Amino acid sequence: SCETQWGGTWYTGKAELATDGDPDTAWTCKGMATIGFDLGKKQVINAVNVQFGGSVSNGNYVKIYVDGKLVAEGIQGATSKRWDIDNIEGQIVTYETIPKPHNKWRQIATWSEIGEITVEAGDR
Repeated sequence: SCETQWGGTWYTGKAELATDGDPDTAWTCKGMATIGFDLGKKQVINAVNVQFGGSVSNGNYVKIYVDGKLVAEGIQGATSKRWDIDNIEGQIVTYETIPKPHNKWRQIATWSEIGEITVEAGDR
């Protein structure tokens, strides 16, 4: 829903940076945002792996959806995290950042970020 380049850097902003295979580049958005990923066909999704190094945020509170159904929710820190999805079938994975506290200091992010996202999936 948003692509904001941070501070004139070449390695932040565009959505495709979230899936380019390089965790040092990042999709970033100034504000809370939603970003979707089309797997190309319905598949059984086992997990969603998300990582980022904190170019613009030290964490986000997120909701993850598969074909519009909420399948995971919680804190994504500026690190790697595997979100176990319990074999849900679907094609569209959506990552949404929410303005809720995302760490023990109860900070609320003002930017959204994904350095790299991968989906563990297989055929039905």
